[in-house]
Amino acid sequence: MKTFLILCLLSLGLSEETTVVKPSFPGGQEVLNKFIQHHMVYPEEAIEEEIEIKAKVILQLDQQGNVDGLRFPEQVAPIFKESILKMVGDMPNWIPAKVNGTPIHSSVNLLIEFELED
Repeated sequence: MKTFLILCLLSLGLSEETTVVKPSFPGGQEVLNKFIQHHMVYPEEAIEEEIEIKAKVILQLDQQGNVDGLRFPEQVAPIFKESILKMVGDMPNWIPAKVNGTPIHSSVNLLIEFELED
């Protein structure tokens, strides 16, 4: 059985005087978690070798909420990268971040845990 743990950390470094709306997944965190559970494929090779990892992923979002970039701030095995890239490619547009009502480019930090159940 496969399990994925998803933590979504949103941060925009702006002053307190600014009205900020952080980016969000359509439907919220619970829908994001379900999306990842449904669309993420645990690599067969990793299952056979009982490999478990935590992958940090930074999604770059444009002003329309499209994922226009993705970074792995720490090394992630290629078999897991492929699975994550496919899942991100299947994502709908995010609701973009806004500053004072104007959509802006932003980023979203995800922690995706590939964990095998006993």
